This record gives sequence, structure tokens and C-alpha cells, in this order.
Amino acid sequence: MAFYRPSALATLFVLACAIAPAPATAQSPDSALFAVTFTTGPAWDQTKPAGEQRFMGDHSQNLFRLRDNDVIVTGGRFGEFGLVVVRARSIEAARELFQTDLAVANGVFAMRIEPWLTIFDGCIPAARPNGHEPVPARPVAADASTDRRSP
Repeated sequence: MAFYRPSALATLFVLACAIAPAPATAQSPDSALFAVTFTTGPAWDQTKPAGEQRFMGDHSQNLFRLRDNDVIVTGGRFGEFGLVVVRARSIEAARELFQTDLAVANGVFAMRIEPWLTIFDGCIPAARPNGHEPVPARPVAADASTDRRSP
């Protein structure tokens, strides 16, 4: 079974989050942000690539459903981990979002959920690692007064 072992840098990041002042913008009282990390679980088949793992299609469909319902704020991979930041009322409600994810339920992935605190506002553009196309974002109306992109 894979265990989550944070690096020294991750530990410093978490400590910085703990002592950082609260953001200037208020968050809705009926939702908070949670980081959901995924690692390979005990049912991960080491002989198969990620796309051929059991329940991978169901896992992807669950993530698309959550994104389409504006639950996922952002997501991606880093090292051996997957990460999504989700909106939920509580950590228990965040955990419930993945109860129907068969890859998690059947141990293909192990999952950890922690509260998320945004320190730096910004935009994370979707990359194209290893030739994979990013998941297209839904169109968002641009407001010229807040658009920070170059013309």
C-alpha cells in the first residue's frame, strides 16, 4: 500500500499556510476548498499503464462530472500524485464526492483530503505534458477590466 510522505518542501508549504494571514476576499460560508491527493492504491496493477488500470474510465467520468458541476477548482498531476482542489461544505462532504468513484472504492487509488488555503491568487494554464491535450476549460466571459493577459 502506498503511503503519503510529504517532502520537506511540502512541509514548509503547509507551515507557511498555517501562519499566513487570511485572504482579503471572504469565502462563501457554505463552501470551503479542499485538496484531494491521489496515489496508487493496493489494487494498482504495476504491469499496466495508467490508462489501462481497472476503473480508470469511471474515475475520469467522476472527475469530469465534478468539473462540470463547478466542484473542481483546479487539478493536475505532480510526481506520482494526482491533485484536485474541490469546493465542499466540509471535509466530510468533500469525501462524499468520491464515494461513487470506483477506482477509489476498489483501491486502485488511495485518496487523502486536507483543507486548502490559497495564498497566491492567479491562473494555472493547462500544460501539454507528454503530448496529452489538456482538458478544455468551459468558456468564461472575459471582463476587459480584470483580464491580465497581454493583448
